[in-house]
Parts: sequence; structure tokens; C-alpha cells
Amino acid sequence: VWKKQRTITAYLIGYGFIIPCSVYFPFFVTRFLGIENRMLRVGLYLPIQLTLHTFEAMYGTHNPWATTSMTNYLIYNCWPVPIVFDKQQQQQQQTNHHYHYYRPSMLSATEKWQSVLHNIVVIVSIGIMYSICLPYDVEPFDAPVPSYTMQHGLADLFHPAHLANTFVGGVLLLLILDQGVSLIALSVNIIWGFRTMPIMKNPLTTSTTPSEFWGAKWNLVVQTHLKGGIYKPLIRMISISSSSFEQTIADSMISSSSSSFGFSKSAAVFGTFLFSGLMHEIQWAWMIMPVDEDNCENEYNGCFKPTHGRVTLFFLWCGFIVLLEHSQWVGQSAPIQFIKKNAPAPIKTILVIFTALPLGHLYLGDIIKGQW
Repeated sequence: VWKKQRTITAYLIGYGFIIPCSVYFPFFVTRFLGIENRMLRVGLYLPIQLTLHTFEAMYGTHNPWATTSMTNYLIYNCWPVPIVFDKQQQQQQQTNHHYHYYRPSMLSATEKWQSVLHNIVVIVSIGIMYSICLPYDVEPFDAPVPSYTMQHGLADLFHPAHLANTFVGGVLLLLILDQGVSLIALSVNIIWGFRTMPIMKNPLTTSTTPSEFWGAKWNLVVQTHLKGGIYKPLIRMISISSSSFEQTIADSMISSSSSSFGFSKSAAVFGTFLFSGLMHEIQWAWMIMPVDEDNCENEYNGCFKPTHGRVTLFFLWCGFIVLLEHSQWVGQSAPIQFIKKNAPAPIKTILVIFTALPLGHLYLGDIIKGQW
């Protein structure tokens, strides 16, 4: 597909075979093998990652170092955690010509021990959080409406107990994602010595804008694949000029420094959030689905089924918030600009979190009820 990128052959193979098989594979394996183990089900996310790599191959939107050699291409596509590559320069002796090549960035011995320590801290933190929250089914505060329902009124969404439960769930999700990916990254760090991309950059304590939260702090592994697999192809398909395209893809998926988005970038950002929501819907479906639906009696014996559309609605809301941030009539308004320039960083972080917190149950409710 990569060698036939942007051709009918690549699209037929990608859309007609690889992507449908990648989406169906987790459901087939879960039912065929009767997988009940939660960690094994989570591991079935890899075919969805293959879907994003397939989009990159079809449209030629890989990271630049990935296609410089077949070895780099295999490393890029086979590891679930992106490896950081350094751009280096070498001079040819005969022609005195300089050319660039890429090689994996290597960790020092101190950084390897820091990676080990990070995993220990995250695992201990998860144990403490679960010890406190598990007796309350991960919802320690008495909210008026259960998080997995769609019956929340406006007052329920801003009820202190609802907001607190959502925040607790968000912290747990952050730790679990960090632990799962960091353990995989640790093997790469220790065995090969390669530097890997961090999955989180303290999004709940250092984000100062919604763009920064989703584009530069939260789940950078998925964000990287969404950027290459969805955002860049959407920009290309919206048919902006070639010069504008090269400039756009040089930026991050969502640039917090950009004052406003044009139509192409706005549509691509919104489309990326939409795809992210649908991708999570698919993942929630096989993670939570009962293996034997015919023998299910009630939702309390492993037979809870997620409500389709909730997660997508949450991501569409978050995409809408990002677009508002960069709009002329909201993001460039005097009150918002005053907050950006004068509010202390902790205040801005709290405001960013509150853009998602009231509707966070749409994202977290099903996996909490499904005992994940």
C-alpha cells in the first residue's frame, strides 16, 4: 500500500480489505476464543492502530523518518509505542555533499532508570486509587444520576458529586493508559535502549488551552497516529493548494499558538475528533461486550452493553470546544484574550478541565459500569 500510495490500488487494498479486517478482527477473536481477560481485550486495540497506519500508507502522510528505510518503516508500524528518531547529517567524502538520515534516539543509563521509576510510581498510584475507589464502584460521590445513563439534566451535569466522580474517573483512566503504554515502552527502553514517545504530559495539571490538552498533552501515542492517519489525509482531501498543504502538515495537529483556523483546518480538526469518537466506540464495544450474549441474565454478571453514540458525542463536543477556541467571535474575544494573557496557569488549567468535565460521563460511564 505504501509503495502504491494515492492510487486506486492502494485505496482498494486499504478500504476494501485491510481496514474492514482490522475493525472486525477484535470482535471475531473475542468471541471465537471466549476472551474474558480485560488486559487481553485491551491488547486487541492493535488492529485499530493498524487502521490508522493504513490511512497513512494510502495517503503518504507518515512521519518523515518512517519511509527513509525499510527498517525504519517496520519499526514505525510494528511497535504500538512510537519510537523517537533523531535527524542526523552525514557528509559524502567524494562529492562533499551533505545528506540527512534518521536513526532511533538512544536513552542514557540514567534515563532508563527514570523509565523504570516512572512505571513503579504509576503502578503504585493505580493501586492506591483503586483501593480508595473500588468499594464505591469507582464513583465515590453520591451523584443524583448514574454516569452510564443519558438522563442527566443541566443541573445534574454541574452537580458537584457528578463533577467529582468524573474527575476521579479521568485520573484513573490517565493512570491506566499511562501504565499500559509505559510498560510496553519500558521493554523498548531497556532491551534496545530506544527512546519512546511519552503517552501523557501532565494534561490535568499543566494544560492551559483545550488545544494544548488534546493536541500536546493527552494520549500522545493516539494523537500522533490520528495526526498522520486522519488529520493530514483530510487536509489533502479538502483540496487546499500544495504549498498550503506542506505548511499545514508541518504544524502540529492542533496548534495552540495559531490564532484562528481556516475552513480546511477546521473541517480536518472536527473530522479527526469525529473519527476518534467512532474509534473509541468500536473499542468500547469489544472491550465491554459479553462473550455469550444468549446466556446473559442481567447487566451485573458481565452482560452490560455500552450505549452507542455516547463516546462520539463527547469527542464531537471536545472538537467543538477546540474550534470555538480558535474562532474569531469566541477565541479572539476580549474576555478570552484577557484570561489567556493574565490568568494564572492553574486557573487556566481548571477552566480547560471544566470544558470537558460535565460531559465526561459520556466517555467514562460505560467503561466504569462495564467494570473496566
